[in-house]
Amino acid sequence: MLFMEELAYRMFTRGEVQLHFNTLREAIENYFDPKTREMLELSLDNLDYQIRNCSFLSRNDAQGAYAFAHRSFIEYFIARKISREIPECKAEEKKIPEGAPLFVSEMIDPLIYVGIENPQGIEVPENMVYIPPGQFIMGEGDNTRIETLRKGFFMDKYPITNGQFCVFLNQHGNQREGSHSWVNLGGFYEDERCRIRKEGGNFVVEPGFEAYPVTYVSWHGAKAYASRVGKRLPTDEEWEKAARGIDGRIYPWGYKFNKDKCNTAESGIRHTSPVGRYPEGCSPYGCLDMAGNVLEWIDNLIEIQRGGTLRVRGGSWLYDQSSARCANQLALTPDDRPNSVGFRCVRD
Repeated sequence: MLFMEELAYRMFTRGEVQLHFNTLREAIENYFDPKTREMLELSLDNLDYQIRNCSFLSRNDAQGAYAFAHRSFIEYFIARKISREIPECKAEEKKIPEGAPLFVSEMIDPLIYVGIENPQGIEVPENMVYIPPGQFIMGEGDNTRIETLRKGFFMDKYPITNGQFCVFLNQHGNQREGSHSWVNLGGFYEDERCRIRKEGGNFVVEPGFEAYPVTYVSWHGAKAYASRVGKRLPTDEEWEKAARGIDGRIYPWGYKFNKDKCNTAESGIRHTSPVGRYPEGCSPYGCLDMAGNVLEWIDNLIEIQRGGTLRVRGGSWLYDQSSARCANQLALTPDDRPNSVGFRCVRD
């Protein structure tokens, strides 16, 4: 089984569809230590028979070449290998088959998230969770890969609410940055309008909407808020690890979509919902609303410097389940202030 793992990994990373019989013998010389080779001496002399009857390889008799009978076998054996290596930060930072995370999510024990220890001597800030450093599966499709976070961090358990952002506005005003002010108070869309308005010299939240996520906020406004409360916006890698853990699950709770665990178009609500309404939809680390409710700004200074677009993550009440995938991304400009986008913060 270990040989099948190494062989599958070799063939995928090198783009090899099949291997000649002689190459298999060379591979065994590379992957097995002398003691093991000595134990397998009789089997190696009859390697062709062993492969035909005791492995997942099939032979093209005309060419003397061997290949896995189906691509899913390659995905499975690679998943076996990396599911042991990722928790120990021993996996190579490379692309992996897009089907491998399905197997990995079944192989990694969910209890691995239970035993996470907070940084020694540091108290977790209120309404934040600790995301440890280490490796995890990121991306989807042809861009499925293993990434490594070198440092742990704290992330907000919930998106920033109208009540929190209103306090910020009363302290700093609704300043203009970029092409627009931080928040579009006049924004509206059917039932989902901006729930913050200005009365006299103060900003107030419509009664009953204090715990709803703030929307109509530009990237500039989100970044300004984070900076002034001693935090920052998460990077792409930080957001995705906090949302899906290390095992490559599609949604924060697992591989299968469930409309009862998030606020997307399938819920039929047609507007935002109070943060934390879906506790069963939390991420492995305890973050809520990372699928649905509002999309969330992330920070990518390089893209801003190049004058490009920024990504938002996490799906929203306006979009269907496909946008709620942890790896899904949408592109906006820093000045955009949509009715379906909010944000949350992180702290080093």
